[in-house]
Amino acid sequence: MTSRYEVHHPNFFNQYTAITTVDADTVVVTALAGNRIFITDLIVQSNQTAALGSWTLTDAASVTMLGPLEIVDQVLFVAHFKTPLVNQTRNSAVHFDKTAGEDDWEVYIAGYYAP
Repeated sequence: MTSRYEVHHPNFFNQYTAITTVDADTVVVTALAGNRIFITDLIVQSNQTAALGSWTLTDAASVTMLGPLEIVDQVLFVAHFKTPLVNQTRNSAVHFDKTAGEDDWEVYIAGYYAP
């Protein structure tokens, strides 16, 4: 008999961030002491006014995890990582670095924390 409940990692996270400021660097997943961040799913949407923008996922030390990637206004970037995207630095948040001056992005990230 199968369970009707989904089984998640005990340190599962599901984070949504609306970025409405002109800063170039926003924390989208906070750090958890002693752990790294494993990203399994990522959705990025730009509602910006420019025709084209770019973004990069980095750790707190500005080490690139993914990107830079360009995105056109109103087009979704959707990824499910069969092998998780890993923040190799323990105790380090994940940042969303975006085109400077563009201030209307939505970022959804799911995954888990593990040593």
